[in-house]
Order: sequence, then C-alpha cells, then structure tokens
Amino acid sequence: MSDVVGAQPGEGGAEAASLAVYEPAPLPGGRPIYPAKLHILPETTLPGGRPIEAAKLKIGHMVGDRPVIKLGLEVLPDTHLPNNRPVFKGTLKILPETPLPNGRPIERAKLALPPQPAERFERPIYPNPVQVATDVPPITNRPVFKGTLKILPETPLPNGRPIEKAKLKIDHMVGDRPVIKLGLEVLPDTHLPGNRPVFKGTLNILPETPLPGGRPIEARHTPLPSRPLLASS
Repeated sequence: MSDVVGAQPGEGGAEAASLAVYEPAPLPGGRPIYPAKLHILPETTLPGGRPIEAAKLKIGHMVGDRPVIKLGLEVLPDTHLPNNRPVFKGTLKILPETPLPNGRPIERAKLALPPQPAERFERPIYPNPVQVATDVPPITNRPVFKGTLKILPETPLPNGRPIEKAKLKIDHMVGDRPVIKLGLEVLPDTHLPGNRPVFKGTLNILPETPLPGGRPIEARHTPLPSRPLLASS
C-alpha cells in the first residue's frame, strides 16, 4: 500500500492525497496484470499488503464482533418458529382456499388461460361401438368392454385363464404335432436336395431372360411411359 501525495494544482489536493493505490509485485515472466473493477478497502491486515474487496452485504447490527447481515426481508409479527426463530414474509401468491391437509398453502399458477373465442365450436361426440360385457362385474365402477377374441370353450390354464383360438389351419398330424396348412402351391416337377418342396411364387416372371443361368426377371407392375418417336432425317 502506498499513498499518493503531491497532487497536481487544480485537481483537488485534499481529495487526491487521501486515495490509496495498491501496487502489486510484478508477476513472473513479465505477465501483465489487468485492471479490475473491484472495490478495495483502504486498509488491509493481510500479509504482503494483499487487498481486501469491500463486501456488498448490508450489516443490520453486531452481536459481539460478529455482524448480522441485513436481508431486507419482512418478518411476520404474529408468527414464530421454535426457539423464537422469525418467519419471513414470502413473495408467493397463495390461493385463498386449499384442500391440502393441515391447511398447507397452494401457490397460484403464473399460467394464463388463452383467450376464448366468441363462438366456441361444439365438437361432436361419436357413439362408441364397443360393447360392455354384462356377465363380468365392473372393477371400481369401471366397465369391462367385450373383446373380439375368439376363446376356446375349455382351458387347462390355472384360474380359468382364457386361451385365444388360433387362426391357423391344420393340414394333418404327425404323431401329436400338427402340420400347419400354409395355402402355398407346390411345384410338381421341382425338388430340392432332401426331397424338400419348391413353392410356387406370386411374382410375374418374364418369359425370356438374358441373365446367366436362366435367372428370372420380374415383370414391372407399372407400364413404361410412352415416348415420342424421333423423326429420321
């Protein structure tokens, strides 16, 4: 800390002589020190004359040598917590009535309802084609809708849990294992190794193919667009 003395004439000698300027030691390597906008106390008890920034807190009163910060909050006069702790007045907007237990407050929402049009469009309510099951008791007054699944009349599952009827068609049985009928047509004159069948596809194949090995080419489903013929010169 060093005091600035010897003020220039006409610049207020008394005011300039009371200013204190902190002159830190230069940093290693000639690194620059940028000016800060901190408010520094004129006196410091730190070693090496290190500055102390002035606090922005307001002190309400002192308890011994300990300051009590002034928060600027309003204390409710008729409410006290245990150990005589104060209750500060909040800034929340509370609804006048609350359905919560012990009268717990509810904050008023800050959302505003959109402006309603002068003529509101009455939306129709369409009839629901779902049928309510009459032989099943409702659950907490909620109806049980009738499903569209086909259920087997008998079920070996515990608690009578239903089994949906399959939509597969059985062609024949091999022992107790069913063979499902797929509805595909088997080519009579073609067989793969192991006597595996070759199913007839549904693709439209061109009668002629330029691919090697006679590999088929599927016919287009959409015709080619007509193009104008070019006149020969």
